[in-house]
Amino acid sequence: QVLRIAASLDQLSTHILARSLVTEARKRSVALSSPAGFRETFGEGVEGSLDGKRYLVGRFRFLQKQGVALQPRDDELHEQAREHGEIPVFVADETKILGTVVFADVEALLGPAHARHHEGRHAHGRQARRRREDRR
Repeated sequence: QVLRIAASLDQLSTHILARSLVTEARKRSVALSSPAGFRETFGEGVEGSLDGKRYLVGRFRFLQKQGVALQPRDDELHEQAREHGEIPVFVADETKILGTVVFADVEALLGPAHARHHEGRHAHGRQARRRREDRR
């Protein structure tokens, strides 16, 4: 169900990860629906309705900004994936996270230059968090 929701929304996105998610869903013969009210916030996530229910697919912060209730385990999963160089994409309805799609082979999906940029951004973020924690 999580893959169906994510791929159904992402089929209207131009983002490279969205395209690869849709390709994988089609390889697995997942029946995709046409979303209504699709909206994309570039680099953050997408939202839209499937069968009359609103869903969101995107980054952790995107869901936070949209008012989705997040549990401590969601934050832990997000951090663990990032520490391993993976990209977690969360799937939620209006109230809670339903599941996560984790892109593990980032270099194969994005190419080596973009993967290094992605890893550098996250390594910098981890270092900044450590510095903030050290000050406490």
